[in-house]
Amino acid sequence: MDEEERASLEKLLDQRQRNLYKLQEKAAVYAAGEVPLHLQNQIEAEEKVIADIKTKLAGLPVGEERKTAERRKRPPREPPSDVEVTAIVRIKNWWASLASRDQVKVIVALITLFGVVFGVLFTPVAGKLADICLPIPRPIPVTALPTPTATVTITSTPMPTPTSTSSPTPTFTPSCPICINEAIRYENGGASLETVREADPTRPDAIRITFANPFPDSFSAWVVPLHTCDASASESLSFWVRGENGGEKFEVGIKDSTTLSGQEPKVQQTASAVWQHVSIPLQKFQDLKKQDLSSLEKFSLGFKYDLGSGTIYIDKFTLGPP
Repeated sequence: MDEEERASLEKLLDQRQRNLYKLQEKAAVYAAGEVPLHLQNQIEAEEKVIADIKTKLAGLPVGEERKTAERRKRPPREPPSDVEVTAIVRIKNWWASLASRDQVKVIVALITLFGVVFGVLFTPVAGKLADICLPIPRPIPVTALPTPTATVTITSTPMPTPTSTSSPTPTFTPSCPICINEAIRYENGGASLETVREADPTRPDAIRITFANPFPDSFSAWVVPLHTCDASASESLSFWVRGENGGEKFEVGIKDSTTLSGQEPKVQQTASAVWQHVSIPLQKFQDLKKQDLSSLEKFSLGFKYDLGSGTIYIDKFTLGPP
């Protein structure tokens, strides 16, 4: 019977101590000497009840099993002192006032400002990295439509020696800058197209293009954007080219901003085993299909199944006089 009474008193003691803690927490928000009378009375009443319960517990006999359990059990947590209660209440009040004074918005604004500054500093570095990366990620493959083609005779000027690193300096100002770093690769029907820069020791800026078209519907292209270039004052498209073995065939096309992709005129070329300077009159493209030379969108090198597979090296693309 004593054990049941002790358990009941301990349960009641724990409940009264929690009530006292809540009352002390309410009183902590008031300055010293300004605690309402009714709140003081409630605190004193709870403290008296707690003292009576502790007295009753102390008067109950304790058996051996109870003594062992008491030694093993952690001592009951004492209610927090007035200082602890005051600190807890002040922390809660500070947290509430933090949101009311819009300090959270200030922190968010600082984080946003840091992100903007970081973006401004990092963007130029990212742009430099993007400019030097080849090959550029390929887009979704597109199916090219049949286009008119023509074979022209190339007027070639061999290099002085195969190992020479020099190239003729143009005596004209190009009408449109051609940035091969922006080139895009297209592959269709099982075709493959690989590009590698700085692959020829005699021409450090040259690009090696390896193409394979194993099936009749295979087609691939290497496309350079011209950004609606005005080439109306230009007379030709010029570049340097050589083949890995000689005899490699490919097509050169130009497209204005109104012609559908795949329907632009193309002129067929054949590469030699030595470097050649190729100059294709723009009139050749106009004879096949008129293009708006004041609004050129891109030019391309195309590789089809019936032209075979192989490897070519290209360098120094220019729009200008022959």
